[in-house]
Amino acid sequence: MIIIEEFKEYVINNKNENFFNEQILYKFPNNYGASVILGPYTYGLELAVISFSNENWDIDYDTPITNDVLGHLDKESLKQALEDIYYLPIK
Repeated sequence: MIIIEEFKEYVINNKNENFFNEQILYKFPNNYGASVILGPYTYGLELAVISFSNENWDIDYDTPITNDVLGHLDKESLKQALEDIYYLPIK
């Protein structure tokens, strides 16, 4: 699984325990983040924009970044997506 070095400090350990895919969660100061997964039944390396309410999170389909998940990412496109999420206005 790819962890983007520039965003390493935002990785949290709050993944779904019943989830069989590899998953990395990022939580940014703007209350947005990303769930990055890789495994069976995913679109390759896949990112969902998430929003936080305290420590709970949900997929957010209503952002300028995407209204779905982003799939088939490589390291550069993952880094760009994380940067775009990081700079969203505070939720």
